Amino acid sequence: MPYTIQFLNLYREIMKRITALITIFLLMCTIMAGGCATTKTAGSGIIGKFRIVKVNRFLRMKSLRGEGFMEAARNQPNITDFQSGIIPFEDRGEEFVVTWRYDGKPIENVPVKLYFDYTYLRQPQIYRVEESYSVIIPGRHIFKFRNFGDDYAQNGQIEDWRVTLFYGDKLLHEKKSVFFGKD
Repeated sequence: MPYTIQFLNLYREIMKRITALITIFLLMCTIMAGGCATTKTAGSGIIGKFRIVKVNRFLRMKSLRGEGFMEAARNQPNITDFQSGIIPFEDRGEEFVVTWRYDGKPIENVPVKLYFDYTYLRQPQIYRVEESYSVIIPGRHIFKFRNFGDDYAQNGQIEDWRVTLFYGDKLLHEKKSVFFGKD
């Protein structure tokens, strides 16, 4: 009988530890799934709902792996296997693809603007790219920003970024990298 009680106490202690480990693991997975970006939304009111769905970053470097080989094969179909590890200078760099969504009725003559703010590695200056939209239809929309060629060679990779959607002066939605705006 005493062995059964000891076994039950040992079993309970092991289960408590396993439960604690699973909880920590699930908490870490939740944090990691959130990514390294934060989101802020303001009320969109009568015009419909605007939302920045995601911001993807694609790198193309000297040594190609994964998507890079496919990209080189599509852009340069006559390239030989020997040369496939080399991307032309003007094609080296990074591309940011912003996917945003509008849920509402189609609207025309609207002052909707998307701003892509970014900083280069080891440079404090914030650069801004602006895209204006005059007609908005419901569904997903894509904005692409490319840091290629001379800009990439001189300034390097983009370290931090922020994407904001505005209707006139009103902030509709914002998504940014964790360290954007922090010194």
